[in-house]
Amino acid sequence: MKMKNRLSLISIAVILMMAFMPASWILSLTGCSKDGGKIEEKVQEVLKKGPSEIEEAVLCKNTDSNYAPIDPTDIFPSGTNEICMSIKFKNFTSKDSLKVVWRYIETEEEINTQEFNPQEPCSGYHSFNLKIAEGFPSGTYNVKLYFNGDLYKSSDFKVQ
Repeated sequence: MKMKNRLSLISIAVILMMAFMPASWILSLTGCSKDGGKIEEKVQEVLKKGPSEIEEAVLCKNTDSNYAPIDPTDIFPSGTNEICMSIKFKNFTSKDSLKVVWRYIETEEEINTQEFNPQEPCSGYHSFNLKIAEGFPSGTYNVKLYFNGDLYKSSDFKVQ
């Protein structure tokens, strides 16, 4: 009977220890000690960076070499043959996606759809550019920006 009580007490002690130990220490007990520290580092790195997010999305006439906006505007002069949407984002992973849908409001026609999925974790700018060699017809346009499948921003702009 004493042996049975000791085994019960030992079992309870082991269960309590497992419940309150850090995950990396438990991993080292299960034979994963080689990667336990790396897993904890990755978790801490993700927690420090925060969630993926869009910080800014603007229409502009052009972008610099890093795709940051130059001359943000929502009114473009007649004869314009390129319109850009510059998006500043942070903490993107390969699971994140951006999509833009360009429309000409005057005819309700979809002009173009473009997508971006980073290959590796990154922060910075991305630019979607729409070009029409002969220049955009005068009128009102719309661009919708989707972030991970959800509508993030809808912007009207004019060419006049």
